[in-house]
Amino acid sequence: MCNFIIWEVDDFMIVSFQNLTNLFLLVFLLGFTGFFEARRHLISLILCAEILVFGSNLGFIGIGYFYFDITGQIGAFLVSSVAACEVAVLLAIVIVLRRLCESISVSSLTRLKYC
Repeated sequence: MCNFIIWEVDDFMIVSFQNLTNLFLLVFLLGFTGFFEARRHLISLILCAEILVFGSNLGFIGIGYFYFDITGQIGAFLVSSVAACEVAVLLAIVIVLRRLCESISVSSLTRLKYC
């Protein structure tokens, strides 16, 4: 029924470029819409930003795979390392915000200088 989507050649599973692109766009748009829908909760914003990064990494790896080039994987590795640093800094900001203002909502960020 679905032989045109995924097929096996010599014990390797091959996924079509269109399906990989659709997966990349689906994950990226999920993070994008979540980023703008969950504007009140800071932890949700951080998670949606990480979903955006994961979606872009899927795109890098997928394009590199289909062009037989390793630069997509190297780019995804570099983006992931920067995203890990970003999460560490943002979680430190969340901890400071929780200690100073007893709240981690996004509206507390605007009041941070008055806490």
